[in-house]
Amino acid sequence: MAGEAQPKVLEKLHVEVKDFAPDASFPVSLAADIRGGGDVKLDGKAGPIDSKDTSETPFDVILKLNKLDFAKAGFVRPETGFEGVVSIDGNAASSGHELH
Repeated sequence: MAGEAQPKVLEKLHVEVKDFAPDASFPVSLAADIRGGGDVKLDGKAGPIDSKDTSETPFDVILKLNKLDFAKAGFVRPETGFEGVVSIDGNAASSGHELH
């Protein structure tokens, strides 16, 4: 159907969690190719796990997004004519309630 959101697909996904403990901070990493163009890497720490709402679990990661083609990867609809490639090298941190 027109206007329906298309899934964003990660390929060659590699996720690593070390020294996991739900009540403490633990190292995490993720690497994947993005279907349509680009790749993503995350390295850092997450936890402790929020037992009431896991989406509020704190984290602090280094984010590297390389050559994401946001039109081909499905982040914008082709009929918009909007296209481009973006790369990001930064940090993302959340206290569980606020993202920085």
